[in-house]
Amino acid sequence: IAFDDIRIENAPLIVADFEIVCLSADTVQFINLANNCPDSWSWGFSDPGSGPFNTSTEENPIHVFSKPGTYAVTMQASSACNPGASITKTVRLTELSTSSTPVDCYGNNTGSASVQITAPAGAPTYTWNTSPSHPGPTAANRPAGT
Repeated sequence: IAFDDIRIENAPLIVADFEIVCLSADTVQFINLANNCPDSWSWGFSDPGSGPFNTSTEENPIHVFSKPGTYAVTMQASSACNPGASITKTVRLTELSTSSTPVDCYGNNTGSASVQITAPAGAPTYTWNTSPSHPGPTAANRPAGT
């Protein structure tokens, strides 16, 4: 006669986590990194302007945010045998607009480039790859090709 030891335990708890991948200025993909076998997901994007698309039950959703801002994104991962877990992460989207003025005549230093950033919080920092460097939102008095 042979006997085997059998041990029955609860499944390990789900640990919720996700990665944020920016696809464009307003579009973000969320990659599920939860472990211990979740089989259902519930996402909340805290973006009421997106209407019925403010939530998702996809494993790795893509969300188009309605406007620049700061959003608290929550994922809850669960399974039939596990109460699940949730995690919230912050997504910050900025608005960027650019403009440029070409050099008015060959050889002149009359070109310029400007960028305006609407950040959800705090003042943006500008760094231009020019010589001399320009600290603000506009690089002015530049020759063609710089």
